[in-house]
Amino acid sequence: MPSEPHSARRVAVPADPAMLERAAGELAAFAAASGVTGDELARLDLALGEVLANIVAHARPVGNAERGMVELSLSAGPDAVLVTVEDRAAVADVDLADVSMPAVDAESGRGLALALAVLDGFAHDEREGGGNRWTLRLDRRRG
Repeated sequence: MPSEPHSARRVAVPADPAMLERAAGELAAFAAASGVTGDELARLDLALGEVLANIVAHARPVGNAERGMVELSLSAGPDAVLVTVEDRAAVADVDLADVSMPAVDAESGRGLALALAVLDGFAHDEREGGGNRWTLRLDRRRG
């Protein structure tokens, strides 16, 4: 986790399929302004896209609430790049320790496994007040 981010950005996007493109654009703009390398951006873009696609496909609003917004927090420091995704949907029943790549002929189920494969840290927890928090960490390579 970067102790003092060189740069940070927070943005809210509607929790619908269009958020994937908007979030990718926000991540690319942040990367360009923050010195995130092309390899780092590619890995983060893949992982973020998979998390957001899962939110679109599986997140269920709580009670009669509408889907609402998804908040993205982006920060880059000398040691790591962090992306935090927060929603107000029902808490996802997922244990990342149990996630693995499905069979070759499976039609779905690769998203979280891909994110785990390309990230240096990946966590899910319930956010205070309800909803989900997904934390994506990419360690900066030195030398």
